[in-house]
Amino acid sequence: KNRMNWSEYFNKKETLENGPAVFANRVAVSVLDGGVKITFLEQTDPTSVSKFRNAVFLSLRDAVELKKLLNRMLAGENKTDVDP
Repeated sequence: KNRMNWSEYFNKKETLENGPAVFANRVAVSVLDGGVKITFLEQTDPTSVSKFRNAVFLSLRDAVELKKLLNRMLAGENKTDVDP
């Protein structure tokens, strides 16, 4: 299979800045066959019901790469938006 080179695709500044960014302050992760579903929600106060904002499905391989990237960025090791 030909796999897209994601680092080349996402290194384009216009790709990173394209599209809206919705606010989410809650995240739910479901492990499914072949990957994970990550659901983003917004809860405005502790007594309100969370509102769905967005969801993505990632293959297990891509979920592991996302984990590595987030770990590096949160540790201050990588200040870019993408893994070079």
